[in-house]
Amino acid sequence: MVSMFGGMCNLRTLEIKSDPQFLDLKTDCSGFNMGYWRLQNLEFIPHLKEVTIELSNGSNGIELAAYMLEYAQNLKKMVIVHSPQQSRVIRKLNKSKRISSATVVFQEDQQRGNKKQRLR
Repeated sequence: MVSMFGGMCNLRTLEIKSDPQFLDLKTDCSGFNMGYWRLQNLEFIPHLKEVTIELSNGSNGIELAAYMLEYAQNLKKMVIVHSPQQSRVIRKLNKSKRISSATVVFQEDQQRGNKKQRLR
């Protein structure tokens, strides 16, 4: 995914979806922390206006969302779709530094389609 990001310098809207079949995996797909995302020097980040991220297991998506909140100065809205087991996401992202006054919407998705929405 990171190599694709390199060629998208004018990206304004980003939607990252995850396949529901991977949500039940017992593996924790982590490894890309905030430092990793900073090193990527993604040119499109300052231009982003809307982002939707469906989180899978692990912290990669959480760290990417935190990075975007910190560096996407034109961001207007971010939607984070998470499982009930990932409720810590709300706390972590609400504590994240923000360069913009973006609205962050958290959607708890119990079975992909049955969504509860919380606005922060």
